[in-house]
Amino acid sequence: CFWKVRIRDGEGKLSRWSEPAAWTMGLLQPSGWAGGWIGAAEHEYDDSAGLFEGHEAVIIRREMNVRSRLRSALVHISGLGYYELYINGEKAGDQVLAPGFTDYSKRVLYNSFDVYSSLKKGANAIGVILGGGWYNTATPDAWGFEKAPWVDRPKMIFNMILEYDDGSKEIMASDTSWKWAAGPIVFNCVRGGEIIDARLEQHGWDKAGFDDTGWKAAVAAGAPEGTLVSEQAPPIRIDRFIEPVEITEPQPGIYVFDMGVNISGWARIEAEGNPGDTISLLYNEGLNPDGTVRYGAHTWWHFGPYQTEKFILKGGGKEIFEPRFTYHGFRYIQVDGLNEKPAMESLKAAFVHTDVQPAGEFYCSNADINKVQELIIRTQLNNLHSIPTDCPHREKIGWLGDGVVTQEEAMYNFDMAAFYTKWYNDVLDSQEINGHIPPIVPNSGWIHSTSMKHPEGVVPAFSDPWWGGAVILIPWNIYQYYGDLRPLEKGYGAMTAFMDWLGRVADDHIVWANLADWIEPACFSDEQRTPQELVGTAEYYYLAKLMAEISSLSGKRVEAEKYNQLAGSIREKLNEKFLDPETGIYAGGTQLSQVLPLAFGLAPEGTEGMVEKHLIHNIKVKNNNHLNTGFVGTPLMFKLLTDLGYGNLAYIMATQEDQPGWFYMLRNGATTIWEVWDAIAQSDHSQNHPAFGSIGAWYYQSLAGIRPDPSAPGFKKFIIRPGYETGLSWAKASYNSVNGQISSSWRKDNDRFILDIVVPVNTTATVYIPSGSIDEITEGGMPVNEIPDLRFLRQEKDCFVFAAGSGSYHFESQIPTHT
Repeated sequence: CFWKVRIRDGEGKLSRWSEPAAWTMGLLQPSGWAGGWIGAAEHEYDDSAGLFEGHEAVIIRREMNVRSRLRSALVHISGLGYYELYINGEKAGDQVLAPGFTDYSKRVLYNSFDVYSSLKKGANAIGVILGGGWYNTATPDAWGFEKAPWVDRPKMIFNMILEYDDGSKEIMASDTSWKWAAGPIVFNCVRGGEIIDARLEQHGWDKAGFDDTGWKAAVAAGAPEGTLVSEQAPPIRIDRFIEPVEITEPQPGIYVFDMGVNISGWARIEAEGNPGDTISLLYNEGLNPDGTVRYGAHTWWHFGPYQTEKFILKGGGKEIFEPRFTYHGFRYIQVDGLNEKPAMESLKAAFVHTDVQPAGEFYCSNADINKVQELIIRTQLNNLHSIPTDCPHREKIGWLGDGVVTQEEAMYNFDMAAFYTKWYNDVLDSQEINGHIPPIVPNSGWIHSTSMKHPEGVVPAFSDPWWGGAVILIPWNIYQYYGDLRPLEKGYGAMTAFMDWLGRVADDHIVWANLADWIEPACFSDEQRTPQELVGTAEYYYLAKLMAEISSLSGKRVEAEKYNQLAGSIREKLNEKFLDPETGIYAGGTQLSQVLPLAFGLAPEGTEGMVEKHLIHNIKVKNNNHLNTGFVGTPLMFKLLTDLGYGNLAYIMATQEDQPGWFYMLRNGATTIWEVWDAIAQSDHSQNHPAFGSIGAWYYQSLAGIRPDPSAPGFKKFIIRPGYETGLSWAKASYNSVNGQISSSWRKDNDRFILDIVVPVNTTATVYIPSGSIDEITEGGMPVNEIPDLRFLRQEKDCFVFAAGSGSYHFESQIPTHT
């Protein structure tokens, strides 16, 4: 398919047409696949070395002839759980850990490659390596992924479509004429690591002319239940290789490489030795007191090898080892089995993640906030591996609540549109027949998170409306940031089914949240936690309000009214049960207890001031300006305080250097965001967890001041409201929205406020300028009321508010003296 574009300027003049661009269609129907699924016959290695049988990676090959005058060659392939494709010895594409992780009983992803330049006239060879991935995990875990309903031996399906100049076509597909053999990867597990025996390498196996007479015929494999769908999200790639910053030898012959920062990926190591020598690598993010790499901290819930590689040398010179079908979360790599002290350059670490492209940049005058922003970006990337994970080492799984609270931050920093669309498909695939959405997606059928095996009305131990509510929150955020209604339309039935399920498990509109404000500091002390019923019921109300708005967007007026009435009933019951109307204190009196009714508009009219007063008292007096919320409450807190006019208090909370806080992480050596506020005291928790990185959205929205405008999603309209009242002297950010790049850069110059913004073509901005008088505001050196593209809207406290059309603006004003 070919397309081209031209533009019309403000005077109606048309540009010339662009050069044509193109895309190629995938296989839209199952009948388009000429071949079937194939794999290896049962083959097990001797388990005397302590391996898990049946978890080797097999190699599969086929040779073919190509006639002259070839015009095009396109390959469609899926290999479960992971695969690598080679054409005449060269790898196709630069993706790794492909295809993306899904519920394989519902959806299976395939990839497409243009291989025209890799083929030649005459004999050609196709080679595929198949690993287990999430389709066939080797090590048992607490969530039962090793016995998920999709589990099976690795398999592949392949279609190569050749077109010649004379118009003829050939299709070379996967069938039992292919051959397979054992390869050097004798064990592979996405959690456990890999064992590679270089003595088993078969050189040239993926090239034409290789003697495969000893190989076995591939066997027809049963197709997975899931529908084959083209993978449209960005692939996982190696971002770059990182050099170690230090090597230590905590024990004789044991060497520890410090990579300087916490990352996700693996090591590439160069070594030499005798045939059969084994080099072991252990990865993790922390050290034992004796300087060796810590092993046990993150192995609570899975069993067997953990983040370990073993490389068995063939001998005869330098050898390079690198795993293919696993990844780890680590800062340190412990190496054992070398016959001499390694050189610094003998090991590099591959930084591996879904290759989402940058969308925004943020900087400010506080150097520590800039460092936290670096940690947020690194942590987010560490936890993108076709799904948003909670951590890249201990669990590697998709807790929905963790992913949802960081969604806005991620969308400011990266182009997440295709990634989140894929993730939302995973959520839809996870829904059970009664409407319940489990908190982990893809879900293995873990009994503690699925309602299928429970009586109707009983909420599973790890179920929660904040986590399951992702079925509504994910597409809503996609709509707000990208202006894309399609996920809301596609998921509407699933959303209503989930709301129906919540209604059935509710007790007179009161809903229990099992996970509640996860990792709220009170979880680790004797303090009173925010009541789980209050957290769950507030979310139930918020989801009902969103469903009313979504229904209206879809033209479903009856449904909109139904959800508005439901929200009203929930609000009434929540206040009846939890609010003390005499004091304005909600049950528990915690920070989140007061935040929820204010953030969601739950407080009865006339009580908002009391609720707000007790929130501020809790922060300033009871907690000495410290934050006391968890995953749910933290992003709500900062947005709420700013909207209420307490932007400077929010800034003080965000910059506290003692626990809890982000600066505390910095002072204690963090290179990624922690799972808990104090990972020094709670040392068994992850130090590579994105959830508290949610504050990154506040940096863009309330410090630099770039906010979406709900009245025109996709930043067709947006708000510029700089955080001049904070302790910053300057801040700047840019955001590449779907409607063009937005920028906001402000600074204080003594008592002068200076703001430079860019409003993209075909958009408008609502701009807040602090000043004591409109007469003191200039744009481009001219009085602001003389600028034709600016329209005065109103005054709000110390700011004058303008509507700005597209263009670049330079504002200056006098900062009000009492600000």
